Amino acid sequence: MTDKKLRCVCCGGYINRHTMKCEYCGTEYVQNIDIPTIRYETFQNPVKEYTACELVADEYLVNGGEQFMENALKRLSEEMLPAIVEGMEVKAERDPIYHETKLYGRIKMVIPKDKGR
Repeated sequence: MTDKKLRCVCCGGYINRHTMKCEYCGTEYVQNIDIPTIRYETFQNPVKEYTACELVADEYLVNGGEQFMENALKRLSEEMLPAIVEGMEVKAERDPIYHETKLYGRIKMVIPKDKGR
C-alpha cells in the first residue's frame, strides 16, 4: 500500500489502515488483495453536518454563567430542530382500545470518537 491516506466515501473521514474502518462514521472496508481497490463491507448514508451559533457575553458568564449556559444550549437546540425534523423517521401505531394513536420518532446520528473536539 502507499503512504497516501485513505478517505471514507461516506463522510470524508480517514480510514484506519489496520482496522479498515472509518475513524469518523464507522463504515467498514475490505481490502481485496487481487485487485488494488477497496470495496464496501457495510454502507452507511453520508453524514450531514448542521451548525448553530449563540453569542455569550462575558458578563453573563461571570454572573450566573451556569443558568445562562443552560439557556444558550436550549436556544442552540431550538435552532437545530429543523435539521432534526428533516432526518427524523416517524411511525404511527393506532391503539383502538384507548382510541389514540402513538407516534414514534427516531433519528440516527454519527458520533465521532473524539466527540467533535
